[in-house]
Amino acid sequence: MKKLMALVLALVLALAAVPALGAEDYTGSWYVVVAGITMTQFDFNADGTVTSEAMEAPEGTVITWEATENGVKMTNGEEAVELVYDGTALVNAEAQLSLTREPGKFTMEMITSYFSALTSGETPELPEGIDENELMQAVMAIFGGGFDAAAMTPVFSDQHKAYMEAELDSEVEVETFVQATQSWWDNKITVYAQDVEGGGYFIYNMACSEEDAERLTPGTCIRVKGFKSEWSGEVEITDATFEIVDGFGFEANPTDVTDKLGTDELINYQNMKVSFKGMTVEAYDESGAAFAYKNAENKTDDLYVKLSKDGQTYDFCVEFYLCGQDSDVYKAVEGLQVGDVIDVDAFLYWYNGANPHMISVTKAE
Repeated sequence: MKKLMALVLALVLALAAVPALGAEDYTGSWYVVVAGITMTQFDFNADGTVTSEAMEAPEGTVITWEATENGVKMTNGEEAVELVYDGTALVNAEAQLSLTREPGKFTMEMITSYFSALTSGETPELPEGIDENELMQAVMAIFGGGFDAAAMTPVFSDQHKAYMEAELDSEVEVETFVQATQSWWDNKITVYAQDVEGGGYFIYNMACSEEDAERLTPGTCIRVKGFKSEWSGEVEITDATFEIVDGFGFEANPTDVTDKLGTDELINYQNMKVSFKGMTVEAYDESGAAFAYKNAENKTDDLYVKLSKDGQTYDFCVEFYLCGQDSDVYKAVEGLQVGDVIDVDAFLYWYNGANPHMISVTKAE
Protein backbone atom coordinates (compact mmCIF):
# COMPACT_ATOMS: atom_id res chain seq x y z
CA MET A 1 0.00 0.00 0.00
CA LYS A 2 2.88 2.34 0.71
CA LYS A 3 4.09 1.86 -2.89
CA LEU A 4 0.68 2.83 -4.09
CA MET A 5 0.40 5.91 -1.90
CA ALA A 6 3.86 7.02 -2.99
CA LEU A 7 2.70 6.80 -6.58
CA VAL A 8 -0.41 8.79 -5.85
CA LEU A 9 1.67 11.44 -4.12
CA ALA A 10 3.92 11.52 -7.15
CA LEU A 11 0.88 12.31 -9.25
CA VAL A 12 0.05 15.23 -7.04
CA LEU A 13 3.60 16.43 -7.57
CA ALA A 14 2.61 16.79 -11.18
CA LEU A 15 1.90 20.36 -10.15
CA ALA A 16 5.64 20.66 -10.47
CA ALA A 17 6.72 17.74 -12.61
CA VAL A 18 4.98 17.03 -15.96
CA PRO A 19 6.98 17.44 -19.31
CA ALA A 20 6.06 18.00 -22.96
CA LEU A 21 6.68 17.61 -26.75
CA GLY A 22 4.79 18.40 -29.92
CA ALA A 23 1.66 20.66 -29.77
CA GLU A 24 -1.56 19.08 -30.99
CA ASP A 25 0.12 15.66 -31.06
CA TYR A 26 -0.34 15.53 -27.30
CA THR A 27 -4.02 16.46 -27.24
CA GLY A 28 -6.21 13.74 -25.77
CA SER A 29 -5.98 11.19 -22.97
CA TRP A 30 -2.77 10.00 -21.31
CA TYR A 31 -2.59 7.36 -18.62
CA VAL A 32 -0.43 6.57 -15.61
CA VAL A 33 0.06 2.80 -15.80
CA VAL A 34 1.83 0.74 -13.11
CA ALA A 35 2.20 -3.04 -13.41
CA GLY A 36 -0.44 -3.02 -16.12
CA ILE A 37 -2.88 -1.07 -13.91
CA THR A 38 -4.35 2.27 -14.93
CA MET A 39 -3.79 4.41 -11.86
CA THR A 40 -5.23 7.65 -13.22
CA GLN A 41 -5.84 9.61 -16.41
CA PHE A 42 -4.73 13.03 -17.66
CA ASP A 43 -6.70 14.73 -20.45
CA PHE A 44 -4.81 17.38 -22.42
CA ASN A 45 -7.71 19.36 -23.85
CA ALA A 46 -7.61 21.24 -27.16
CA ASP A 47 -8.24 24.53 -25.35
CA GLY A 48 -4.95 24.14 -23.46
CA THR A 49 -6.45 23.03 -20.14
CA VAL A 50 -5.76 19.80 -18.24
CA THR A 51 -8.36 17.68 -16.48
CA SER A 52 -7.49 14.80 -14.19
CA GLU A 53 -8.98 13.04 -11.19
CA ALA A 54 -5.46 13.00 -9.73
CA MET A 55 -5.21 16.78 -9.50
CA GLU A 56 -7.40 19.68 -8.53
CA ALA A 57 -6.49 23.26 -9.33
CA PRO A 58 -6.47 25.61 -6.34
CA GLU A 59 -9.46 27.92 -6.24
CA GLY A 60 -9.21 30.63 -8.88
CA THR A 61 -6.62 28.80 -11.00
CA VAL A 62 -6.70 26.47 -13.99
CA ILE A 63 -4.21 23.74 -14.84
CA THR A 64 -2.93 24.33 -18.36
CA TRP A 65 -0.58 22.58 -20.78
CA GLU A 66 1.48 23.51 -23.80
CA ALA A 67 3.80 21.68 -26.14
CA THR A 68 7.51 22.32 -25.74
CA GLU A 69 10.51 21.40 -27.81
CA ASN A 70 10.90 18.10 -25.91
CA GLY A 71 7.44 17.28 -24.66
CA VAL A 72 4.76 18.98 -22.57
CA LYS A 73 4.74 21.63 -19.88
CA MET A 74 1.92 21.73 -17.33
CA THR A 75 1.33 24.86 -15.28
CA ASN A 76 -0.73 25.44 -12.18
CA GLY A 77 -0.60 29.07 -11.16
CA GLU A 78 3.08 29.87 -10.72
CA GLU A 79 4.28 26.26 -10.64
CA ALA A 80 5.24 24.38 -13.79
CA VAL A 81 6.26 20.81 -14.54
CA GLU A 82 7.79 19.44 -17.70
CA LEU A 83 7.42 15.98 -19.19
CA VAL A 84 9.82 14.75 -21.86
CA TYR A 85 8.53 12.59 -24.70
CA ASP A 86 10.76 9.53 -25.18
CA GLY A 87 8.96 8.16 -28.22
CA THR A 88 6.42 6.11 -26.25
CA ALA A 89 5.63 8.07 -23.10
CA LEU A 90 5.75 11.50 -21.48
CA VAL A 91 8.19 11.12 -18.62
CA ASN A 92 9.41 13.07 -15.62
CA ALA A 93 12.01 10.87 -13.93
CA GLU A 94 12.40 13.07 -10.86
CA ALA A 95 8.69 12.76 -10.02
CA GLN A 96 8.65 9.09 -11.09
CA LEU A 97 5.81 9.97 -13.45
CA SER A 98 5.19 8.42 -16.85
CA LEU A 99 2.15 8.99 -19.07
CA THR A 100 1.30 6.64 -21.92
CA ARG A 101 -1.28 6.82 -24.69
CA GLU A 102 -2.71 3.37 -23.95
CA PRO A 103 -4.53 2.56 -20.71
CA GLY A 104 -3.46 -0.45 -18.67
CA LYS A 105 -5.12 -3.84 -18.92
CA PHE A 106 -6.43 -3.53 -15.36
CA THR A 107 -8.20 -0.84 -13.31
CA MET A 108 -7.74 -0.19 -9.60
CA GLU A 109 -11.39 -1.08 -9.06
CA MET A 110 -10.71 -4.47 -10.64
CA ILE A 111 -7.59 -4.99 -8.51
CA THR A 112 -9.19 -4.02 -5.19
CA SER A 113 -12.32 -6.06 -5.88
CA TYR A 114 -10.26 -9.15 -6.70
CA PHE A 115 -7.96 -8.63 -3.70
CA SER A 116 -10.85 -8.03 -1.32
CA ALA A 117 -12.50 -11.27 -2.42
CA LEU A 118 -9.26 -13.18 -1.83
CA THR A 119 -8.76 -11.80 1.66
CA SER A 120 -12.39 -12.49 2.56
CA GLY A 121 -12.07 -16.17 1.72
CA GLU A 122 -14.40 -15.86 -1.29
CA THR A 123 -13.83 -17.16 -4.80
CA PRO A 124 -13.14 -14.01 -6.83
CA GLU A 125 -14.91 -13.47 -10.13
CA LEU A 126 -12.52 -13.08 -13.03
CA PRO A 127 -13.38 -10.19 -15.37
CA GLU A 128 -14.09 -11.26 -18.94
CA GLY A 129 -11.01 -11.48 -21.11
CA ILE A 130 -8.56 -11.20 -18.20
CA ASP A 131 -5.83 -13.75 -17.57
CA GLU A 132 -5.88 -14.74 -13.89
CA ASN A 133 -2.11 -15.16 -13.62
CA GLU A 134 -1.54 -11.66 -15.02
CA LEU A 135 -4.17 -10.25 -12.68
CA MET A 136 -2.56 -11.99 -9.70
CA GLN A 137 0.82 -10.51 -10.65
CA ALA A 138 -0.74 -7.05 -10.79
CA VAL A 139 -2.33 -7.57 -7.37
CA MET A 140 0.99 -8.67 -5.91
CA ALA A 141 2.74 -5.67 -7.46
CA ILE A 142 0.42 -3.35 -5.59
CA PHE A 143 -0.20 -5.20 -2.34
CA GLY A 144 2.98 -7.25 -2.02
CA GLY A 145 2.61 -9.77 0.78
CA GLY A 146 -0.96 -8.76 1.48
CA PHE A 147 -2.34 -12.28 1.28
CA ASP A 148 -1.41 -15.93 1.19
CA ALA A 149 -2.49 -16.90 -2.33
CA ALA A 150 -2.50 -20.59 -1.44
CA ALA A 151 -4.54 -20.30 1.75
CA MET A 152 -6.70 -17.40 0.49
CA THR A 153 -6.59 -15.84 3.96
CA PRO A 154 -5.56 -12.40 5.20
CA VAL A 155 -1.93 -11.80 6.06
CA PHE A 156 -2.10 -8.69 8.19
CA SER A 157 -0.07 -5.69 7.07
CA ASP A 158 3.27 -4.83 8.64
CA GLN A 159 1.62 -1.62 9.82
CA HIS A 160 -1.07 -3.53 11.71
CA LYS A 161 1.44 -5.98 13.17
CA ALA A 162 3.50 -3.04 14.46
CA TYR A 163 0.36 -1.46 15.90
CA MET A 164 -0.60 -4.62 17.76
CA GLU A 165 2.95 -5.01 19.09
CA ALA A 166 3.07 -1.42 20.36
CA GLU A 167 2.82 -0.89 24.11
CA LEU A 168 -0.46 0.33 25.56
CA ASP A 169 -0.57 4.12 26.03
CA SER A 170 2.17 4.56 23.43
CA GLU A 171 1.75 6.96 20.51
CA VAL A 172 0.80 5.27 17.24
CA GLU A 173 0.28 6.34 13.64
CA VAL A 174 -1.60 4.39 10.98
CA GLU A 175 -2.73 5.03 7.43
CA THR A 176 -5.95 3.16 6.89
CA PHE A 177 -9.41 3.26 5.31
CA VAL A 178 -12.72 4.34 6.82
CA GLN A 179 -15.34 1.59 6.72
CA ALA A 180 -18.04 3.29 8.82
CA THR A 181 -18.46 6.00 11.44
CA GLN A 182 -20.65 6.54 14.45
CA SER A 183 -22.61 9.78 14.78
CA TRP A 184 -20.55 12.96 14.91
CA TRP A 185 -20.94 14.93 18.14
CA ASP A 186 -19.13 17.79 19.91
CA ASN A 187 -16.31 17.89 17.34
CA LYS A 188 -15.58 14.18 17.78
CA ILE A 189 -16.29 11.09 15.71
CA THR A 190 -15.70 7.36 16.24
CA VAL A 191 -14.40 5.46 13.22
CA TYR A 192 -14.28 1.81 12.17
CA ALA A 193 -11.30 1.45 9.83
CA GLN A 194 -9.44 -1.34 8.08
CA ASP A 195 -6.27 -1.93 6.07
CA VAL A 196 -6.46 -3.36 2.57
CA GLU A 197 -4.27 -6.29 3.61
CA GLY A 198 -6.34 -7.04 6.69
CA GLY A 199 -6.31 -5.59 10.19
CA GLY A 200 -8.97 -3.39 11.78
CA TYR A 201 -8.92 -0.28 13.96
CA PHE A 202 -11.47 1.24 16.30
CA ILE A 203 -10.69 4.95 16.55
CA TYR A 204 -12.64 6.34 19.49
CA ASN A 205 -13.80 9.96 19.70
CA MET A 206 -11.31 11.25 17.13
CA ALA A 207 -11.08 15.05 16.93
CA CYS A 208 -13.10 16.09 13.88
CA SER A 209 -14.99 19.12 12.67
CA GLU A 210 -18.55 18.69 11.42
CA GLU A 211 -17.37 19.63 7.92
CA ASP A 212 -14.61 16.99 7.93
CA ALA A 213 -17.02 14.39 9.34
CA GLU A 214 -19.01 14.62 6.12
CA ARG A 215 -15.86 13.67 4.19
CA LEU A 216 -15.28 10.47 6.18
CA THR A 217 -17.32 8.29 3.86
CA PRO A 218 -16.64 4.54 3.49
CA GLY A 219 -13.43 3.96 1.55
CA THR A 220 -11.76 7.25 2.50
CA CYS A 221 -8.05 6.94 3.29
CA ILE A 222 -6.95 8.67 6.50
CA ARG A 223 -3.67 9.07 8.34
CA VAL A 224 -4.36 8.84 12.08
CA LYS A 225 -2.16 9.79 15.03
CA GLY A 226 -3.19 8.91 18.56
CA PHE A 227 -2.54 6.59 21.48
CA LYS A 228 -3.06 2.85 21.69
CA SER A 229 -5.54 2.11 24.47
CA GLU A 230 -7.56 -0.79 25.80
CA TRP A 231 -11.00 -0.88 27.40
CA SER A 232 -12.54 -4.17 28.55
CA GLY A 233 -10.46 -6.06 26.00
CA GLU A 234 -11.16 -3.67 23.10
CA VAL A 235 -7.90 -2.34 21.63
CA GLU A 236 -8.50 1.12 20.21
CA ILE A 237 -6.90 4.40 19.23
CA THR A 238 -7.81 7.33 21.49
CA ASP A 239 -7.00 11.06 21.65
CA ALA A 240 -6.59 10.88 17.89
CA THR A 241 -6.21 13.44 15.15
CA PHE A 242 -6.30 12.72 11.43
CA GLU A 243 -5.75 13.99 7.93
CA ILE A 244 -7.40 12.76 4.75
CA VAL A 245 -5.09 11.17 2.17
CA ASP A 246 -6.43 11.85 -1.30
CA GLY A 247 -6.25 9.24 -4.03
CA PHE A 248 -6.81 5.54 -3.48
CA GLY A 249 -9.96 4.32 -1.67
CA PHE A 250 -10.89 0.91 -0.28
CA GLU A 251 -14.06 -0.66 1.13
CA ALA A 252 -13.56 -4.11 2.65
CA ASN A 253 -15.79 -7.09 2.05
CA PRO A 254 -16.68 -8.95 5.27
CA THR A 255 -14.32 -11.78 6.18
CA ASP A 256 -16.17 -14.96 7.19
CA VAL A 257 -15.03 -15.84 10.73
CA THR A 258 -17.82 -18.28 11.60
CA ASP A 259 -15.33 -21.09 12.09
CA LYS A 260 -13.28 -18.89 14.45
CA LEU A 261 -16.12 -18.57 16.99
CA GLY A 262 -15.12 -20.04 20.34
CA THR A 263 -11.42 -20.12 19.40
CA ASP A 264 -8.42 -18.03 20.42
CA GLU A 265 -8.04 -17.03 16.75
CA LEU A 266 -11.15 -14.84 16.68
CA ILE A 267 -9.47 -11.93 18.47
CA ASN A 268 -6.98 -11.66 15.59
CA TYR A 269 -9.86 -10.21 13.55
CA GLN A 270 -10.81 -7.63 16.18
CA ASN A 271 -12.33 -4.46 14.64
CA MET A 272 -12.43 -5.92 11.13
CA LYS A 273 -15.58 -6.12 9.03
CA VAL A 274 -16.59 -9.78 9.43
CA SER A 275 -19.47 -12.15 8.77
CA PHE A 276 -21.08 -15.00 10.69
CA LYS A 277 -23.09 -17.60 8.77
CA GLY A 278 -25.98 -19.77 9.94
CA MET A 279 -26.44 -18.24 13.40
CA THR A 280 -29.51 -19.25 15.42
CA VAL A 281 -31.46 -16.63 17.41
CA GLU A 282 -31.76 -17.62 21.07
CA ALA A 283 -34.06 -16.24 23.77
CA TYR A 284 -32.29 -13.20 25.18
CA ASP A 285 -33.56 -13.67 28.75
CA GLU A 286 -36.18 -15.45 30.83
CA SER A 287 -38.93 -13.44 29.12
CA GLY A 288 -38.31 -15.46 25.97
CA ALA A 289 -37.82 -12.34 23.82
CA ALA A 290 -35.51 -12.64 20.83
CA PHE A 291 -33.71 -9.37 21.66
CA ALA A 292 -33.54 -6.66 24.30
CA TYR A 293 -33.59 -2.87 24.19
CA LYS A 294 -31.07 -1.01 26.27
CA ASN A 295 -33.69 1.76 26.36
CA ALA A 296 -37.06 0.17 25.71
CA GLU A 297 -39.05 3.30 26.54
CA ASN A 298 -38.08 5.42 23.53
CA LYS A 299 -35.64 3.24 21.55
CA THR A 300 -32.73 5.67 21.67
CA ASP A 301 -30.00 3.18 22.51
CA ASP A 302 -28.48 -0.18 21.62
CA LEU A 303 -30.19 -3.50 20.87
CA TYR A 304 -28.86 -6.76 22.28
CA VAL A 305 -29.28 -10.26 20.86
CA LYS A 306 -27.88 -13.71 21.59
CA LEU A 307 -26.94 -15.96 18.67
CA SER A 308 -25.72 -19.54 18.81
CA LYS A 309 -23.60 -21.81 16.66
CA ASP A 310 -22.78 -25.45 17.29
CA GLY A 311 -24.23 -25.34 20.79
CA GLN A 312 -22.37 -22.21 21.93
CA THR A 313 -24.10 -18.85 22.44
CA TYR A 314 -22.55 -15.43 21.72
CA ASP A 315 -23.54 -11.82 22.43
CA PHE A 316 -24.19 -9.44 19.53
CA CYS A 317 -25.15 -5.79 19.56
CA VAL A 318 -26.68 -3.15 17.29
CA GLU A 319 -24.69 -0.06 18.29
CA PHE A 320 -27.22 2.80 18.19
CA TYR A 321 -24.72 5.50 17.16
CA LEU A 322 -23.62 3.31 14.25
CA CYS A 323 -27.03 1.98 13.17
CA GLY A 324 -29.97 3.86 14.70
CA GLN A 325 -33.62 2.86 14.94
CA ASP A 326 -34.30 3.83 11.32
CA SER A 327 -31.54 1.60 9.91
CA ASP A 328 -32.27 -1.68 8.14
CA VAL A 329 -30.31 -3.73 10.64
CA TYR A 330 -32.07 -2.20 13.67
CA LYS A 331 -35.47 -2.98 12.13
CA ALA A 332 -34.33 -6.47 11.13
CA VAL A 333 -33.30 -7.31 14.69
CA GLU A 334 -36.60 -5.98 16.00
CA GLY A 335 -38.29 -8.46 13.67
CA LEU A 336 -36.33 -11.52 14.79
CA GLN A 337 -37.98 -14.57 16.32
CA VAL A 338 -36.35 -17.15 18.55
CA GLY A 339 -35.18 -20.00 16.33
CA ASP A 340 -34.56 -17.86 13.23
CA VAL A 341 -31.35 -18.80 11.40
CA ILE A 342 -29.53 -15.74 10.07
CA ASP A 343 -26.34 -14.48 8.49
CA VAL A 344 -24.75 -11.42 10.11
CA ASP A 345 -22.22 -8.83 8.95
CA ALA A 346 -20.59 -6.85 11.74
CA PHE A 347 -17.55 -5.01 12.98
CA LEU A 348 -15.80 -7.29 15.45
CA TYR A 349 -15.89 -5.09 18.52
CA TRP A 350 -14.77 -6.49 21.87
CA TYR A 351 -16.33 -6.01 25.31
CA ASN A 352 -15.16 -8.59 27.83
CA GLY A 353 -15.11 -10.94 24.88
CA ALA A 354 -16.41 -10.71 21.33
CA ASN A 355 -19.36 -8.31 21.05
CA PRO A 356 -19.84 -7.70 17.32
CA HIS A 357 -21.50 -4.46 16.22
CA MET A 358 -24.03 -5.69 13.69
CA ILE A 359 -24.44 -3.87 10.35
CA SER A 360 -26.47 -6.39 8.34
CA VAL A 361 -28.88 -9.26 9.08
CA THR A 362 -30.31 -11.60 6.44
CA LYS A 363 -32.04 -14.97 6.57
CA ALA A 364 -29.55 -17.78 6.09
CA GLU A 365 -29.86 -19.67 2.81
